[in-house]
Amino acid sequence: MALVVSLALLLPTSVKPAKESTAHTNTVWPTGYVTCPQNATGLIMAMMTQNATVQADTDRHVEYTSSTHAPAASTEEIEIQEVNRTITNVTFGGHGSKVVRFSGVSNAAVSPSNEVFVADTFNRRVQVFNMEGVYLRKFPTVVSVEGSETMNPYDMSIDGKGHLWVIGETDSLELILVRYTKTGRHIITIHPPSLFTTFNDIAVDTLRNHVIVIAENAQGARVSREVMVLLYNGTVVRKFETRQGWPNFITVDRNGRYLVTDVYKTRDLVYVYSETGQYQFSFGSEGRISTPMGICVYSSGKFVLVADGYDVSLEMFTDSGEHVRRVVPGVMFTGIAVAPGGQLVLVNEIHDTVTILSRY
Repeated sequence: MALVVSLALLLPTSVKPAKESTAHTNTVWPTGYVTCPQNATGLIMAMMTQNATVQADTDRHVEYTSSTHAPAASTEEIEIQEVNRTITNVTFGGHGSKVVRFSGVSNAAVSPSNEVFVADTFNRRVQVFNMEGVYLRKFPTVVSVEGSETMNPYDMSIDGKGHLWVIGETDSLELILVRYTKTGRHIITIHPPSLFTTFNDIAVDTLRNHVIVIAENAQGARVSREVMVLLYNGTVVRKFETRQGWPNFITVDRNGRYLVTDVYKTRDLVYVYSETGQYQFSFGSEGRISTPMGICVYSSGKFVLVADGYDVSLEMFTDSGEHVRRVVPGVMFTGIAVAPGGQLVLVNEIHDTVTILSRY
């Protein structure tokens, strides 16, 4: 039986996808990749982009590592191109409403079984792919077990059971948090009180079975931004205000620490809090990042990846905030997720594409 829970919580101002544009003919597609020589910081995979007109029957770009091709299974509404068994990088998507097309792709998450879930915002659905970019299935982002109402999904995360947590907005402008099975069956809807305005970001602590959201609370002239930690049934474990000006993205590491980015700070851009919400330290003032567009912890737990929207790059730091290297330079993306095997999933909201990097 699906559950509906009301909370006494609060919510933040998120960077949501812009309203859907009806004039979309040309798209900048990643059409090639360059492997840089091995150096002291490791192997860096750089992607080059060029302008190209997206044809109606083109849904994916694949880099092959040999001339041996294996045909992929066809799916509804599209014909999947042949996919090499040894793919290193693949990009798919483009604007539209058919499968393997997106309208305001906002973020992605990777399950423990290596399935890529993509939030297709204005199509009000989630599309699912494997790590080679092959389409598997889709489901609507319903807000109740009846399935009569859907929401625009803005962000998502996956728990240890492979269940998907999605934050989004309904037609009535209600901001809610919904949990689905991996096949899209509705499990629970959490309704925040009206004083909450917007969810900024969501993360799941799979070791402690906690859901963490950044929320903004407007009470009169005072606006506070908080991190809220919830149990899977919606019970509030704790909440605390952040010390930075505009918290926008959050992740949690294996020690239960919360790493929060600030999009408007001129100094430190990543703030680290303990499991109980105590401020510990911050980093980013050394000029390695300018405008953080996303943050996640690498699969080993030892490294933190921060997407820099201004410099169009992905930067790697240690869990103590020391810069390691620039992982992916010169690639435009607005969201990032890491697979259990270390592959990177990059979301480009501007061009409605998703790129999976198996080697970088």
